[in-house]
This record gives sequence, C-alpha cells and structure tokens, in this order.
Amino acid sequence: MRLDTRRRLYGGGLALALASGAALASGGAAFAAAAPAGATPVTLNGSGSDTTVNLMRSLDSIYAQAPGCPVVQAGAQPQNGACTAAGTATDENPKHDNVNQYFEVGSGNGKAELCNQGQAGVRNVDFARSSSGYGNGDCNDLKFVAYAQDAIPWWHFVGGQSPSGNVQQDPPPTTGPDPTNNLGQNQLKGIFAQCTIVSWKQVRGSTVYDPAYRPPSPLPADFYNPTNFGTNVPILVFAAQTGSGTRSTFDGFVGGASDTCIPAANKQGNFNASSNANSRLIFENDATPILNQSTPAGGGYSVRDLAIFYYSLGRYTQNPASAGGQADPSSKEGAVDRVTADGTTIGDNTFPYTRSLYNVYRYGTPETLNYVKEDTGFICRPVDATGASGFAMSQATRDRINAAILAQGFFPFGLGASGSGGRSFCRLLTRADKLDTTAPTASIAGIPSGQRTATITFSEPVVGVSPASVGLRIGDTAQPTTITCLDLSGRALPCNDPAKGAKTVLLTLTGDPQQDATYTAFANGGASGIRDRAGNQQSGNASADFPSPFVAPATVTVTRTETVTVQVPGQNTTIQVPTTAPATIVVGQITGSGKTLRIPVVCVNKTCTGVVTLKLGTGKTVSKKFTVGAGSNSTIVIVGILPKGAKGKTQATFNVRPDSGQTFFGKRSGGLKI
Repeated sequence: MRLDTRRRLYGGGLALALASGAALASGGAAFAAAAPAGATPVTLNGSGSDTTVNLMRSLDSIYAQAPGCPVVQAGAQPQNGACTAAGTATDENPKHDNVNQYFEVGSGNGKAELCNQGQAGVRNVDFARSSSGYGNGDCNDLKFVAYAQDAIPWWHFVGGQSPSGNVQQDPPPTTGPDPTNNLGQNQLKGIFAQCTIVSWKQVRGSTVYDPAYRPPSPLPADFYNPTNFGTNVPILVFAAQTGSGTRSTFDGFVGGASDTCIPAANKQGNFNASSNANSRLIFENDATPILNQSTPAGGGYSVRDLAIFYYSLGRYTQNPASAGGQADPSSKEGAVDRVTADGTTIGDNTFPYTRSLYNVYRYGTPETLNYVKEDTGFICRPVDATGASGFAMSQATRDRINAAILAQGFFPFGLGASGSGGRSFCRLLTRADKLDTTAPTASIAGIPSGQRTATITFSEPVVGVSPASVGLRIGDTAQPTTITCLDLSGRALPCNDPAKGAKTVLLTLTGDPQQDATYTAFANGGASGIRDRAGNQQSGNASADFPSPFVAPATVTVTRTETVTVQVPGQNTTIQVPTTAPATIVVGQITGSGKTLRIPVVCVNKTCTGVVTLKLGTGKTVSKKFTVGAGSNSTIVIVGILPKGAKGKTQATFNVRPDSGQTFFGKRSGGLKI
C-alpha cells in the first residue's frame, strides 16, 4: 500500500442512525479548556479491542504531550501533579490527564466491562475500544464514536506448498482482467458460513482446481485428518475468538458465524491453542498459531498451507501476520469481488468489507468526554488554535493525530458532521432502540429499632443526589444528615459520579434525636432533583415516615474503681463502681406509655439485685427493687407513677449489687413519649 494513498482523509463511509439531540446530550459536556489552579489530573482506562490497542496507545501518547496548565513552580512543589496556576484557553489537555489501555480482551468484553461499571469484580473502565458497532447483547445508552476506518480482508499463506497463492473469483469476469489473490463474497460465505466450499479443489486458480470436483456429502469423519490432506486438500478455516469485534463484524459480512465450518474437535480448548494444538479458534489479528503449524502431512501439505483466516488491514499493515514479531512476507490479504482494500476503496466504500473503529462511552466523566467525545473530545475536535470554542486544537496536533492513524494502517475521517450537532473528525453512532427512556424509582426502607439510618434504594444508578434532593426532616425542617452513596456492589463513591451512579443512598441522622418526633426520609425528583445517568428524571417524590427509635442501648464494662462516661447518641451514661470486680450491665432505651414506665435491662455476667431510682422530668422521684438473672433479658416495669402529661428528660439511677457482693451505680437518661 502506498503511503500517499493512505494520507487521504475521508468524510463519508459511515451510515449513522441518530437519536434526538436531547437524548444525546445525556452524555454530558466536556469541561472548558482552562483548568483552575489546584486541579489534579486523572488517569482514564480503556479496555477492549485488539485491533485498536496500538493505535490508541499512539493517540494516548500525543494527548499526554499536549499543552495544559502549569505544573512546576519555585519553592514547594505539589506532589500530586496539580496545576500550580490556572491554564489558558489554548490548552488541549487542560489538567495533563493520562490514558491507560488495558491489555486486549476483545471488543465485546470491553463493552461488557463498561456496561457493568460499579458491579463487584469489574475493574474501572472509562471507555471501551471497539472494532465493531452495536451487538445484540450491548447495554443501553452506549455512544459509539467512530474515529478511523479499517477493512477486514481474508488472509492466507502463499508460500511453501500452499495451493491458494493465485486463487480467483468464481465465476470469471465476462470482460476486463481476471485478478488472482481474489475471492468473491459468495465464495467467502460458502467457505466460512455455509460450508459448501470445503476444498481448495473447488476454488478457481488454485493449483489443485478441479471444476468437476464435488465434495462427498456428508463429509466423512476423517475428511480433515492430516493424513488425507493430499487426497482432499481441505480448506482449513480459522476464526477469531468469541467477543472479538473483528470476528463479529466479519460474521456479519459472511452472513453467519465464521467458525461454523470448523469441526467440533478443532474448537476445543483455549482459543490461543495453548490447551489444544489443533484448535482453529485463535486470537484475532494474530496468525502465529497458523504459521507455527508448518509440518508437512499428507501430500506434503501442512496446516499452514491449507489455512484461511481474516485480518484487520491496519493490524496486518502494522505487522504482517507476524510470528514472534517478525513479519512473514509469505502471507497475503486477498481482494474481495476484485477490489483490493486500500485508502481509496475504504474511503469510497467500494471495498465490501469496510468498517469503522470506535471508542465507546456510556455516561462519561468530564475527563472521559474531553478525550473521546464525538465533537469536542481531543481525538475528534476540529482545529481551533485560539480555543475560542472552549476546546483548543492546533493544526500541528491535528496533523499528528491523523498521521498516527495512518501510521497504524488505518484511515482518518475528514472534517464533517459529527452526528451530535457539530463538525469534527469523528462520527457518532447510536441506536434509538438502545436509549434508556425509563424514569428511575425510589423505595425507602424503615429505620431499624436502635438505628439512625434510613436506606433509599433506586431502581437503577442515579445522579443528582444532594442535601436538596434527599435527607431527613421533621415536618418541613431539615435535620442534620450524613449522606452516603453506594454503587451497585455496595462500595462508597461520590454521590454524583456520572459513570457509575448511586444505586443506594444511606441517610444517617447526625444530631441529637428528638424522641417525641416523627422523622421523614425523602428522595425528590424533578428538574433539579434525582435522575438516572441517561437524564431521565425520577418520577415524582418518594418519602416515608418513621418514629424516632434512634438511641442504641448503652453497654458498659467496668474493671476497676472509677467513673466511666459512655457517649450514647443523644445521651450520657455514667457508671460508678467501688470495686475492681468486672461487671457488665446493658440498659436499654427508657420508654413510657400512659402511666407505665419500662426499662430493658440485662446483667450480662452476674445475677444483679438492686434498686432503680427514677427522677422524672416533673421533679418526682420513684424507686423500685429488681433482680435480673445472669445473661437474661429483663424489663423493669413501673406502673402508676407517671403523672399525666409528664414528658421530657427522665433519669434512672441504678444501685445494683451483683451476686459477688460488689455494688455499682448507673445512670440512663432519655426523653419519654407518654
């Protein structure tokens, strides 16, 4: 392929199904160029495609070197990479963010990681690399940003005893040239998906072509046995692993799964053939397992001689069917329908197996959008040397990006409509049936006895959680509340994380409880309230009322003569012990109704006998003897001593003598609702 051909920039070649601008806006907006002093960089993580991993690493390097805010200063130097002064409008990477590309796992797996952000066992992924568009199993609200074009020609070995070096399309042309190293789309369908072309004897131009040959039907079990290579000259189909974007795109080209015609015995084991040397499911864009099978068998043919595979044009250009990093010139990528894949035929879509390469985001953070968004992201944005748009891009940097795409064997788009209202060097692909239009709902769990926390569970992860949208109140008066947001796996996260969102919100009362009050936990939707990550507002407001059982029991263990003050939410408990003998007593929340007072008590490790003296809020004092067995729960009930309307603080003083003879005193205070 000539470099001058590959230098062309193309604006077409991608059919887009666009959603409404309102839906697309749910991806958020990247931040303006100038970063404030003190802003700190982040590291973005990409995962997925093997096809684009090297290309993205090249673009990541350009981004890392792009201008941003000052980070070096005289005197004390920040150790967190923070901006030491505000940036300028011409900064292309405002905070000097970095980008990391995880090892390639395939497009489908990268998208799955992106879809499952926040779930247990899923690593942090900000965007997915994908060499294919939407798959049937993809989640909602994915935005596919096409930033380069590629092709997937078929691949074969042409050295050694290979019979396929000069294969030709069938039927032959009625006029014009009859090129070799060429197969028609119908032939490729017959080889990879329909299993009607199983031998090189059926392919015109091969060294063994026999127009009269008809394969046996059904194929005998030993048709592909190496000892019969000389007789059958079979086509040995190799296919990429499931989850590969190259595989799913090529499957679409040939109208079926490209591993259909691989015998079951050759599909077993790991796809990289490490657990089965006979496996013909191999990793995408790596023909090493084929090239390594060069031992002659029947008729002098090896597996390598008879193999057929498919390969990204860009990846082949980077390293032609490499084995151990060494280019092997005895392999080729073939033409399809007499059209060879190159910059011209990809740009004008005349090569039939052309595709786009994508970065995929879902609910991107500002940093993610500043890198991959379809119109203002670094990879996509048009030239704006002054940064007047808020997203600077010099001509020199734009040229470096396009040159990096070409150097990797791919082809950049030209400046054109991005698909979201602007013009850029990228194209947005979405699907209307893959947009989330369902409003989130909230359910509020009760506050357990003795606890201070209400739990809000949303039907899906949400943003917009703030003291204005969730909290605890008494009537219309907000109560001091700590808000904790949890992701899908129960891990704490910032409440407005746009990528993961909050699935659960905990509301914990932080001030002294009002024992005679009714608390309301609430979660509000509306324009300024809670919404899902796609922008759908919570339908209406959710609330639940609870009494105030917020005070936990007091537990004190005393081991020496001392006075111990134990802080209980909203109360102090004082225990005085004139001995060194250990004793533990648990005094529960004092409650009252009518003229009856109840005090739950447990003497943990000894039988306790003693007197409880109560000083009521009215000033009246009441005493009562009691005995509590060791380890048992007991409730001291005092009847007929509460004057009508007596409320407020009530103090219970315990003079307890455990069975060992020691005495200690305890105080428990609490408001009564009578």
